[in-house]
Amino acid sequence: TIDDLSRRCIGQEHASQKGSYSRVHILQPPPHTTAAQNQSDDAQRENAAISRVGLSHKSAAIASFHSTRGAGVTRPVPKSVLSDITNTVRRSMERLVEDKM
Repeated sequence: TIDDLSRRCIGQEHASQKGSYSRVHILQPPPHTTAAQNQSDDAQRENAAISRVGLSHKSAAIASFHSTRGAGVTRPVPKSVLSDITNTVRRSMERLVEDKM
């Protein structure tokens, strides 16, 4: 079904086995690093989060933004964000199916 497909696309079945949140752990950068270095570390962490969650770039950026405020803290991604992503994926898949018919 479309539901199964959209869940598979965003790795949600994996997240739901562990409870209602997917978590991304962010490490605090060492205090002596420069702002530029911190920025590049942030980009690397965001990319790591994107590849772990397996989302399209934009959806992953939203999810990792919500999950990483406050470096060094594991924060849950709110269910509302995950359901927004699920709904977006479902709508685009429905459109794809309609286009093919």
